Amino acid sequence: MYRKRLLKMCLVTTLAVSMAAANMTAVMPNQAGVVQAADEKTKTVGVNYWDAENNAQVGEGKVSVAADANNVNTSALTDVPGGYELVSTGDVAINGGWIFVEVRPAAQPVTKEIGVNYWDMENNAQAGEGKVTVTADANNVNTSALTDVPEGYELVSTGDVAINDGWIFVEVRPVAQATGTIINVVFNDEAGNNLGGGDFTVDKDGDGIFNLSEIKAPVGYTLNLKGDQFVTDYAGKTTILQVTKVNKGTIVNVVFEDRQGNNLGGGDYLVDLDGDGVANYSELSLPVGYKLIETGDFFVKEGNSYKVILDKVESSIIHVVFKSEGGKILGGGDFFVDPDGDGVANYSELTLPEGYELIETGDFFVDTEKTYEITLNKEIEGTIINVVYVDEEGNNLGGGDFFV
Repeated sequence: MYRKRLLKMCLVTTLAVSMAAANMTAVMPNQAGVVQAADEKTKTVGVNYWDAENNAQVGEGKVSVAADANNVNTSALTDVPGGYELVSTGDVAINGGWIFVEVRPAAQPVTKEIGVNYWDMENNAQAGEGKVTVTADANNVNTSALTDVPEGYELVSTGDVAINDGWIFVEVRPVAQATGTIINVVFNDEAGNNLGGGDFTVDKDGDGIFNLSEIKAPVGYTLNLKGDQFVTDYAGKTTILQVTKVNKGTIVNVVFEDRQGNNLGGGDYLVDLDGDGVANYSELSLPVGYKLIETGDFFVKEGNSYKVILDKVESSIIHVVFKSEGGKILGGGDFFVDPDGDGVANYSELTLPEGYELIETGDFFVDTEKTYEITLNKEIEGTIINVVYVDEEGNNLGGGDFFV
């Protein structure tokens, strides 16, 4: 009996020691043993984020801490409201299940506004201007940030574009347009005389409606009918449109040829605006690169055709882009220079944008394969506006830049 009781006591003792060992961490030399609680619990504490600068609550949050915690360290906070930064640091006392944490609006990055010059590379003309906001220390703008590309154009430039004096230069090209519908038109004057006609492409947006301003009347005439029309009323047939002469003068047809008899183009021209039956060759717009052989006056009669012989200008054509000192495109185009053909031209041979003057002057070597970028100074104070004149039918009558 004694042996049984002794054995039972030994088993109980062994079990107690084993259980105690299971709940004890390893004891390292010179260190006290730490007891890990088997069922440690946590609690959730509310966080009141208070804007210290504006004296207003900006949000609430939560943080999980030990069940017996009396404080929360701000390093444990992960839900600070967007646009704010912590003012409170270290331990914050828990009061009624909440902590009160001060924040302030985060410092916003300083920005600057950059002008965007959209340049139509296919037509060598400015397509429009825009703006983009970047950080104050930015030296480049990525084209992915551009949101105001002119309607009807798409970007050619990609990636980062260097900022130059507050502007970036971005190349664009026209977006392919709908083909539209081809209609055939014959023009008759008030007396019923046939003034020609032809095929015209209308309704390029494909909505089934076009405006008669899309049809160009003969030189010196205007359409009697105006406004929107249904394409179905014109497609597949020839339509007669009545026109009225709107200009004084004489309409003549001119064919330009060189000395060898090669056709250089031509068309209808409105000349003799005083109606005396005499016109001057200077009233004709010549093909680029050619000059008149015969000059002075000639007799004209309505509807007649005239052959005009031209000589090729002995000069070079160069392409020029004018820029301001800030890099803004001021226009440009093709210019005839070096009339004596010696390979040297002078900057004075260029027609400058109104209100600007050359910075660099003198002679330069001619390279017809090169695009010349010429920087100009603003000559007078004021504002430059671009004006395009159109008549009631929407026909472009020219225009240009004006200082106002």
